[in-house]
Amino acid sequence: MKTLLNYLIIVVLILVVFTECNNVKKEKNLIKIGAILPLTGKLSAIGEGEKEGLLLALDSLKLKYPDWKIELQIEDFMSETKNALGAANKLIDIDKVDAIITSTTAAAEVVSPIVQKNGVVNFVISPDVEILEKSNTNYRVYYNFFTEARIFNNFFKNGEYKSISFLAVKYASIQKMIEERIEPEINGEILGKEFFDISQIDFKNSLTKASALKPNLLFLAPQVNQVEPLSNQIIEGGYDKKVNTMVGSFTFNWKPLSIIGKIEGLYLLSPKVQVEEENSSYQLAFSRKLKRNVNFDVMYAYDNLMILSEILVSSNNNKSKFESLFNNHLPYVGASGKVIFKGGRDTDVDIVMTQIRSGKQVLIP
Repeated sequence: MKTLLNYLIIVVLILVVFTECNNVKKEKNLIKIGAILPLTGKLSAIGEGEKEGLLLALDSLKLKYPDWKIELQIEDFMSETKNALGAANKLIDIDKVDAIITSTTAAAEVVSPIVQKNGVVNFVISPDVEILEKSNTNYRVYYNFFTEARIFNNFFKNGEYKSISFLAVKYASIQKMIEERIEPEINGEILGKEFFDISQIDFKNSLTKASALKPNLLFLAPQVNQVEPLSNQIIEGGYDKKVNTMVGSFTFNWKPLSIIGKIEGLYLLSPKVQVEEENSSYQLAFSRKLKRNVNFDVMYAYDNLMILSEILVSSNNNKSKFESLFNNHLPYVGASGKVIFKGGRDTDVDIVMTQIRSGKQVLIP
């Protein structure tokens, strides 16, 4: 009897050890990722698309890495950058995430000291390359203002325009692109420059003043929430007929073509994927699942989570290997097109000039 009892005890101990080992294995194959997005407030148009893209990626990751459990915790900073600090602290201290994805330059600047202090990888959805200087754990998988400005400057120069006016939102990174990257390269007369508040939705006076100056080209750079009212007021006031050429900045791409496609002849700085056929399989699949047309933010957010998870899995969630794997990553072709890893924790994607023709967005050679 005593021998049997001893045998049973040994069996139980073996089972306990086996179970614990199994649990350890599961924990080792667990990756927790946090996301800080503007799901409500004036920037919600950005956050909503990004959330959809992240959730689509989460479904793809379950199929791609069946032996790994990848969890996603999303926090809303409500379009108020000060709230990003609390969201980051919660994700790091309470949720114990392995990495974070942060939307917008302003929120990323608030989050940068926290991720730097804790050594947490932070994928920043920001077009401002200088955000990488704020923390050595910040990474970028997104378009950038340098490339956008370069494409526009070439367009202006090659079009032999003699004058330009700017209508843009008072948003630090957009102002910086115009004042530091575009203005110094303008080989013509700057007739006017107006920066309006991010909450402004009536642009009639601004458009009237700008068109009265009779610039050869009017550069429009609203924030996402302002694209629709600005587009409608351009049509209603016939301003697209009063100015020879209008160019819309990258921010127009957050809105569906049904809105911006009404401005016949409008030039748009866009991701190349907007007019490429080879990536339509992603757009079709996402549109079927979401039951609506998707914008580029859905696709960029999707690729951010896919790339972040791939490197975390490849490194076996080893932070010391992460930067090297990122910087030396082979070109990635995904929902947002081709992503080139250029070193320095940064990437580049193709930005092109497009134009609205007969309600469609077409590539300008």
